[in-house]
Amino acid sequence: MDAHPVRSAIITLVEQHAAECAALGMLRSQACRSPRHNRRDITHLDERFSVHLDGVREAESVGWEVVLAAAVANPEIGEIMTVLATALLVPEQRDARLSQALAAFPAGPLVIWYRAGMVARWLDDPAIVGLMTTSQRVTDKRYRAAALGAARQRGWAVPGLVAESLRDPAVALFAAEVAGALGDPLLRPALRTLLTSDDMPTRFAAAQALILRGDEPSAWRVAMWFAEAEVSQRRAALDLLGRCAQPVSMPAWINRLADDPARSREALVLAAAWGDPQVLPWVVGRLHDPATTRLAGWVVTMISGIDLVEEDLSLAIDDDDGVTDDPENPQVEPDPDHQLPWPDVVAVEQRLARLNLPAGVRHLAGRPLDPEACAAILADGQQPQRWAAAVELARVQGGVLPAL
Repeated sequence: MDAHPVRSAIITLVEQHAAECAALGMLRSQACRSPRHNRRDITHLDERFSVHLDGVREAESVGWEVVLAAAVANPEIGEIMTVLATALLVPEQRDARLSQALAAFPAGPLVIWYRAGMVARWLDDPAIVGLMTTSQRVTDKRYRAAALGAARQRGWAVPGLVAESLRDPAVALFAAEVAGALGDPLLRPALRTLLTSDDMPTRFAAAQALILRGDEPSAWRVAMWFAEAEVSQRRAALDLLGRCAQPVSMPAWINRLADDPARSREALVLAAAWGDPQVLPWVVGRLHDPATTRLAGWVVTMISGIDLVEEDLSLAIDDDDGVTDDPENPQVEPDPDHQLPWPDVVAVEQRLARLNLPAGVRHLAGRPLDPEACAAILADGQQPQRWAAAVELARVQGGVLPAL
């Protein structure tokens, strides 16, 4: 039998596996904080990725050729994840394959490599150790970014990796995120130096890492600046401070923001993080404004646990974010609420009227905030609720902040 048709059939099959890996890797990356996903959804994505990765791995050298070609043609997060996994799963060829891949790729954003470190979820410990070892003896920053991403996924405090990376402006942002997840007090001095970084994402990541683990006045000042400034980190800063600041300061702050129509969205984000049901009457009022109705519905879900979709409290409205390829269309920014359902306002109001959550007690997903509730939310909540529960647990109990 002619071997060429057989090889062609194998390549076609492997290309299908590789394409599925790339698509699932992208989807998994996007689903981490998505309000449309919960732990069950994430587990399903992980299992599907694992199956297709096995299909690539079993093809051995053919599999490597296919995933490398796909990633060179389209060096996005899913393709890079697949390349990293395929290289690291073969210890005797690991360094050669990684070198080959990096030589073939054009220079690109390091954040893609950091996010691609998510492949640590599907790799055994020796493979991850191999990546981290290599990253500390080569100069290519992509190795270091991927190693930091892997450390974040596994919650590993790798000797030297994070501390050295905090001093390297190219990867300090990723190192600060890992440091915040690890909570190692020995990393605090290096994080404090980053509070004056010229790079805004790095500065905020350092402040967040310090605030998550204790009372650092300089970090609080930086985070407050981000919460008030016109910067892309403002929403994250509001969420962080809403969870970590003293509860007595929240009502006045929320009221101040709510009194300014231009800042009502910020007030909603802060209210969701604070979680006190006393804000729900005001949130219900925001449901009636089309500009804030979906975000207000999300706040209701975050505090009360009411799932607008599962409980049939949402409307079947096309959630197209309005962005098109038409050069005459002035809409170039996606709707920030495009993943959120449209609330059926009357139905939501009626549902809340039957709910009796005590004011003065912080709630998340309908449960009073305590370690037991947070553990339950980590098991069955939506991804934003799970992330919030993980932050609350880290604040109270310490330990590693898990990557979800």
